[in-house]
Amino acid sequence: IGGFSQIYRTQTVSGYPEFAKDSAFGVNMGAGIEIPMMRNKMYFGGQLMYQLVNFADESKEIKDPADKPTGIRPRGDSYLALGVLGVNF
Repeated sequence: IGGFSQIYRTQTVSGYPEFAKDSAFGVNMGAGIEIPMMRNKMYFGGQLMYQLVNFADESKEIKDPADKPTGIRPRGDSYLALGVLGVNF
């Protein structure tokens, strides 16, 4: 499984009314399997996906409006695990 995506995010800091919006390009990659059961009347499917997103400030510490470090380092990458139990009619 593979693909591309455009990701948007909004950031806020607790206690401050300001917010920031930005976007980045993402690459999706993964693998899946489908196992037939009960003479092909049911099946079990599984899928694992990884999404690599490159935000400009990834892993850089966010600072509050007073320019003090917050200890928060944003990351854009994500993982997805999915299982499906299907029935054919």
